[in-house]
Amino acid sequence: LIDWGDGFASSVDYGSFHPTSTTGFTTITVTASHRYAEEGTYAVFLQAETDNGAKPNEVENFFQDSANPFNTATVADAALVQNRNQPVLTAVEGQYTDLIVDNFMDHDRLGDANDYTAIINWGDGTSSVGQIYTNPVNPDNDGAPYPFFMVRGQHTYIEAGQYAITIVITDDGGATVTSLATMNVADAPLTCTAGPITATEGQPVLGQVVETFTDLNPFATASDFVVNIDWGDGHITNGLVTKTGAGAFQVQGWNTYVEAGTYNMTI
Repeated sequence: LIDWGDGFASSVDYGSFHPTSTTGFTTITVTASHRYAEEGTYAVFLQAETDNGAKPNEVENFFQDSANPFNTATVADAALVQNRNQPVLTAVEGQYTDLIVDNFMDHDRLGDANDYTAIINWGDGTSSVGQIYTNPVNPDNDGAPYPFFMVRGQHTYIEAGQYAITIVITDDGGATVTSLATMNVADAPLTCTAGPITATEGQPVLGQVVETFTDLNPFATASDFVVNIDWGDGHITNGLVTKTGAGAFQVQGWNTYVEAGTYNMTI
């Protein structure tokens, strides 16, 4: 009977044997296999019995060694394997993003999603903890399944651009794997409203609101925008952008029309 030290035991039947030396002792090599659920160091013992159930004078330690009275099995943490290298992800600035950023395998076939932590560095100076979910298993070459996991994260980018994401996954046994991804963050769309304005020839238009617009990025500021106003009379001036709320802006302009008439403006 082999006590593997992790709460499990297995038996090996070697049948009948007879002493082969004049001392009456026989050396037997015991071969057995076991799969440990977790990494660590385990004390392993072998208890031998005769066919009639009588035990030897004392219980022998597995692989008895006079210098080391207790044999140990040192079980290393199984390796983590990155499944997807540098995926390209997409998001929109100012918009809450919830997506799968990575997936990985564990060579520990008994691995569970609760065994791991994931830290996502979003590439904009912020990081967060990812959620880990179990995917359907992937069979290896001998048909046995390796657990397959996904890493999910949530983030909001303030500005458009391309960001390098780093995902560090750590097993509670100490094994780690680092994955890279690229996040392309698009500029949030704008919507605008412009209506007719009135002016008097020869009299300056002073700071009249000529347009309002919204940006789906609530973090946008007035300095993010440059506005040109074509007054339709051959004059082009810069508009003044003012933020009036989260993602809401107005444009003011100045001009003096020399002649009365109707003019088509472009902003």
